[in-house]
Amino acid sequence: MMSDGQQIRHDFAAWAASTAARSSKLARFNVSAGRTAIASDSRLSQIACGLEHLPEPGDFDEWHRSICETVQKNLTGLAGTPYQFGVSAKLVNVYLKALLISEFGDDRPDGNLALRVAAVHPPIDRSLLGALEREDFGDFKSEWHTYKMRSWSTFSFEDYSEVIRLIRVATGGVLWKIEKHWPGQQL
Repeated sequence: MMSDGQQIRHDFAAWAASTAARSSKLARFNVSAGRTAIASDSRLSQIACGLEHLPEPGDFDEWHRSICETVQKNLTGLAGTPYQFGVSAKLVNVYLKALLISEFGDDRPDGNLALRVAAVHPPIDRSLLGALEREDFGDFKSEWHTYKMRSWSTFSFEDYSEVIRLIRVATGGVLWKIEKHWPGQQL
């Protein structure tokens, strides 16, 4: 059972994630469908109850894939169409970002909790990929361009995994550091 504060964090994060993930023309669903998909895997909502519910850094990628696959199976669109892995990843990643944003930064949790937060995947979208391409971040300009042109909402698991691998290399394994390149304030 969540406390009132935990429930408020969960509700906000689920709303933010649903709103962001349905921004693609290829991912039309209502907020209620997004919230239902998030609730389909209780491991995800446990994060609203504390950082200790994040998996160990070495286990994060498999944990994330499993949750995204569950969410993907349970996300139904307005036309009843199935979605690609990229849509479920965006839903999961924005949910986690909304819950954990106050934990990002060099002045935040120490030790193992910092390592767990560092392993969390950032939301991937055309705006971020375009900024990374313009900046030639990590010397991966052509790769950022390729994935920007494919569109996050059409990403297979393999496409998504490659983008995360590039981000991991470019940030030295502290994935939240990519967030400084997201041009959200300019949108």
